[in-house]
Amino acid sequence: MKAAFPRTYESQYQRELGHLVRREIQIDPVSDGLTPQAILRVARHAGKGGIVNLVPGAFSGMALDRSIELVSRESGATSFHGTITIRAHSGSVSLKGLRFQPTEAAPALVIHSGSVFCEDCEFFGLVEVRGTGRLHIKNCLLRVDDTAISLHQQAFAEIIGSRISGSPAGVALFDEASCAMFSCRMEHCQESRTGEAGAAIFCDSSAPHALLAEGTEFFENQIGLYVKSARSVQVLGCHFRNHAVSAFITEGAVAEAMLEVECSRIEGGAGAEFPAVSLGGGQARFSHVNISATDGAALSANGTAVEIESSRVSSSNVAAAEVSGGTLLSRNSLFLGQGVPGLRLSRVTGTVTGGTVAGEPPVATGEPHSVLLKDVSDHESHLPTKTSKPPKDHEGTQAMDLLMEPLEDLIGQAEVKEELSRLLRLAFAARERRRQGLSDDTYSYSGILVGPPHSGQLQALQIFAAGLHHLDVLQSSEVRVLTVADMLVTAPESLGSGLLLVTQDDQHESRWLSEGVADALLQLNHALAARGHLFLEGDREELQTLLRSRTDLAREFTTELRFTHFNPIDLSTLFASHCEQAQIPLSHDAKKKIPVMFHSLHDRLQRRLLNVDGVAHLFITARHNFLDRCARSGRFDAEMEAEDIMAPMDRATSAILERSAELVGICPSCQARNPWLAGLAPDFICSHCGADYTTPWGFLRHSSYLRHKDSPQNSFRTGAIALRRTLATMLRR
Repeated sequence: MKAAFPRTYESQYQRELGHLVRREIQIDPVSDGLTPQAILRVARHAGKGGIVNLVPGAFSGMALDRSIELVSRESGATSFHGTITIRAHSGSVSLKGLRFQPTEAAPALVIHSGSVFCEDCEFFGLVEVRGTGRLHIKNCLLRVDDTAISLHQQAFAEIIGSRISGSPAGVALFDEASCAMFSCRMEHCQESRTGEAGAAIFCDSSAPHALLAEGTEFFENQIGLYVKSARSVQVLGCHFRNHAVSAFITEGAVAEAMLEVECSRIEGGAGAEFPAVSLGGGQARFSHVNISATDGAALSANGTAVEIESSRVSSSNVAAAEVSGGTLLSRNSLFLGQGVPGLRLSRVTGTVTGGTVAGEPPVATGEPHSVLLKDVSDHESHLPTKTSKPPKDHEGTQAMDLLMEPLEDLIGQAEVKEELSRLLRLAFAARERRRQGLSDDTYSYSGILVGPPHSGQLQALQIFAAGLHHLDVLQSSEVRVLTVADMLVTAPESLGSGLLLVTQDDQHESRWLSEGVADALLQLNHALAARGHLFLEGDREELQTLLRSRTDLAREFTTELRFTHFNPIDLSTLFASHCEQAQIPLSHDAKKKIPVMFHSLHDRLQRRLLNVDGVAHLFITARHNFLDRCARSGRFDAEMEAEDIMAPMDRATSAILERSAELVGICPSCQARNPWLAGLAPDFICSHCGADYTTPWGFLRHSSYLRHKDSPQNSFRTGAIALRRTLATMLRR
C-alpha cells in the first residue's frame, strides 16, 4: 500500500522557516510586559520569521498575521489563556514548548490560512483549522473536553508522535479536509455531552485522500475510527484494542469509497457485543491484518466489496466473519470460529482461495450465496492443530544443530557467535575423524577476549565450554575466572578442567606486561593442555603486545573473540530475557518504554547501564517495584508496567514517553522504515517491498544511534587493505 501522505514536517518547516536568516529576540517582562501587544511589537522588530523567546508566564489570546516563531524558554512554563487566531496567508507560524489553556468553551488555536508548526506543546482546548490552513503537530499532548482537532473546508493536518486523550472526538474531518497521522496515541475518546458515542477519529470528508493513520495506537475509545463518508482511508501498522463499541465503523459509503488496512491488529473490546470491524458499503481491503473478538463478530460487512489477503479473522461467541450482500475475495487467510462458524454468508458472491475456514460449522449460510471455496482447508475445530516436530537425530550433522542452538541465545555479538560456531565445527570435525580412525589433528582453542567489559564474555565462554565438553575436547564444562595476580600464585594442578578465563586486576590498571606474566601463561597453558583451555581478557593493544613478545606464546593463543558494545535493540532483548526468566509479562507501555529508554541511555553514553551488569541492575530495580505493586494490589499475575522500570531520563525522553514515541522497524531487504508498535506481532511485512522480516523491538526514529546507523561512514572498515581500497574509491570519484 502506497501511503497517500508522506511525512512532511521536517522538510516543510525547513522550506518555509528554516532557510530564513532570522533574528532571535527575548521579551523583557519588565520593560515589555507579558501582553500580546508586547509579543506583536517584538515580532515586528524581529522581522519575517523572527524568533521570539517567551519567558515563563501567562499571556492572553492574540491574532497573528505574519511569519513568526514563538518559543518558550522553559517547555510548558509559558501559557496562553485565550484563543490564538492565525491568518498568515502564505506565511508560517511556529509554536514550540507552549501551553494552551483557554477559558471554558473557547478554542485554543484557530487557523484560517498559512502553515502552523506546533512542537512540544500542550493543548487543553480545541484546535480548529479552516479554509486552506495547514497544521503540523509534532510531539504534542492534547487533553480536551471537547473535540481536540477539528478540520473544515480544505484544511489539512499532519500529526506526528502526539497523544490525544479524553476527547469525545480526537480528530474530526468535515467538508474536504484531510489528515495524516504518524506514530500517535488516541485513547479514552468517550461519549460526548449530547450522548453520542465518542470516536478517536470521525471522518465525513469528500477529499480525494481523506485520512492516513500510520503506526498509531487506538486504545480504550468507544469507537476507534468512524467513517461516515470518505473516498479514501488508509490504515497502516496500527493497533486497535479495548474499544467499548467497535474499532472500525463505516456507514453509507459510496461504491468507489475505499478503506485499506494493512499490517495492523484489531481487537474487539471485552464485553462489546458489536463487531470489531463493521462495514457498510463501499470497498474494503485487508492485508496482513489480525482481527479478533470475544463477544461480537470480528468482521461484519453489509453490501461491501471486501478483499482479505494473508489475514486472520477469529471470534469465540459470534461467527468470525459475517458477510451479507456485496462480494468477498479472500486469499490465504484464516477464518476461525471457536465453537461458532468461521464464515456466515448471505447473498454474497466471490471466491475464497487458500487458507483455512474453521468453526462449528466452518461455513454457515443464510440466504443463497455463490461464494466458491478453492483449495481451502475447512474443518470443525476450535483451534488449528499443530504438528509436532520430529525429534532430531543426535548423530551426525544434526547433532551440530543442537550444539549451535545455545549460540542463538547469545544476545548481539554477531562476530563472536560466528567465530565460536567455526571453532565448534572444527572440534566436531576432529571428533568425527577420530571416530573413523583418521589422523587426529590437535588444535589450540586458547585465545583472547577483547572489547568492552561485561558484554557477554562469560556467557559466551560458558556456551563454548558446554559445546567443547559435549565434543569430548574438555573433561568438564566448568568456566573458572582468575585475575592476573591470582594466576601468578595459583598452582596449575589445582585449577581442575574446563575453560579458564584470566582477567586484568583492575579496569584502570593492567598487569599484562608485567615481568613473569608471559612465562606464567605458557606454563599454565601447557599444564591445562590435557584437560582445558585458557582465555585472556583485557585491552586488545596490550594483549597483542604481550603475544608478539614471545613467538611460542602467540602460537598458543590463536583465537580472538571481539566483543562490541550492545546496541539499544540488544539491551532491550537482554532486559526482556530477564523478565521472561522471572515469568513476568510486560505491558504494552512497558514494551514501548524499554527501547526508548535504552536508545536514550545509548545516545547519552550511560556506559554503566549499557552492559550485562547494568541491565541486570535495571531489571532488579524494576522487579522490586513490580513485586511491591503486586503485594499492595493483591494481584500476582499482573504485568510489569512502564512506571515499574526506572532509569535516569532526560527531559526530552520523558516528553517522548508522555506523548507517543516514534518507533520503527528496518526492512533488511530494502532498508525502508516501517512503523513498529509493541502490540503488533514481531513478524512484519515491509510496506515498501513486501519482504518478510522479524524485529522484536523498534528503533527510536530520531535517536543518535539510528542516525549513526544510517551514516555511510558507519560501513567504513579499518585495516591496511580496506583503507587502500577506500582511498582508491575516493580518488576515482
